[in-house]
Amino acid sequence: MSLDGKVATLTGQSKWISGHESRLRTHQLRDTYDAVLLGINTIISDNPLLNVCIPGYQGKNPIRIVLDSTLRIPLTAKVINSLSQADTIIATTAQADKNKLDKLTTKGISVYDTGNGSRVNLAVLLKKLFKEKKVTSILVEGGPNVSASFLSEGLVDKICWFIAPVMIGGHTSKGPPGFNRDK
Repeated sequence: MSLDGKVATLTGQSKWISGHESRLRTHQLRDTYDAVLLGINTIISDNPLLNVCIPGYQGKNPIRIVLDSTLRIPLTAKVINSLSQADTIIATTAQADKNKLDKLTTKGISVYDTGNGSRVNLAVLLKKLFKEKKVTSILVEGGPNVSASFLSEGLVDKICWFIAPVMIGGHTSKGPPGFNRDK
């Protein structure tokens, strides 16, 4: 986040707020977790690969998990089209687009239905991830909404924040959970 507590500009621009060192550290962290998780809004705005990008890296990429309650994920998203030995899992709800569900499973993407709620049920998801993939650690790289969900449900063991030496400004620019002062 920026020095003034923002994770994105008013228009949602958030890519490359941090510097080279923090991006490298994030990739090093990805190497130590079973899975990396983020929300659909980050997929739509940044289109990340969610792999470990360290020169000469020979390790195993983490399982890639996307929270997407209605399956808004573009079929062109890098996370579902990149060649990787890592599995990609889309966590969704009963409101998921059934046509998109079929297209994703045809591509070899695992889709976990977490129930009837309007949002992905994190407790159900975590149980499925452990039972089906033996996931015991997840690096949550989600934006403010995903982070707030994990925090409010008491599902966070550790927080690692990178604070960039920049100012974004604007009282309605997006901040991390608890930092939006205009509410």
